[in-house]
Amino acid sequence: MVRRGVYIAVEGIDGAGKTLISGMLTRELDRRNYRSLYVREPWLPKIKEFLYADSLDPEVESMVFAVDRMVLQSLVVKPALERGVVVVSDRTVFSSLAYQYVRGVPEEKILFFNRKVVFPDLVFLLDLDVDTALARIRDRRKNRFELKHFLRKVRARYLELSKKHGFIVVDASRSPEEVLEEVLSETLRLLDKK
Repeated sequence: MVRRGVYIAVEGIDGAGKTLISGMLTRELDRRNYRSLYVREPWLPKIKEFLYADSLDPEVESMVFAVDRMVLQSLVVKPALERGVVVVSDRTVFSSLAYQYVRGVPEEKILFFNRKVVFPDLVFLLDLDVDTALARIRDRRKNRFELKHFLRKVRARYLELSKKHGFIVVDASRSPEEVLEEVLSETLRLLDKK
């Protein structure tokens, strides 16, 4: 068992399968008797509604995401990690460092807004081409973050971040079961070290 909690992030563009894989990973960890917890950003429903309802100034948007993240971490993530829980997060600070950066907010400003947050121990980047990602979410109502030209820039930014921060880049064009197998294997490797 894990003595101290582990914070795992699942990142990627919209349609890459973050929510699906995060949930599958959490259930699989539970099945293997690890105490795990699934969280998703944005966390607070009212903030999520506010963020996706209107087009905000990118800097304001970045600050609001940071506030939501700090609330989630202070109320849920940090206490869980202190109890030795494996926290699986659908998006983390790296989403801001991808999306809000592409929206024009400098990286140093994003890091300043998020200066009190805990960064994940392990990050999976579910990498998928934009056309396939958009085809997967074609039936849902689109928001300003789900435009083709924008997502192409976000994907490129994620790949930059992966080199800088050592993400595990996972080919998300495969079946969910194949993606989960790779994600689970890398997660268990980390947990075994702990």
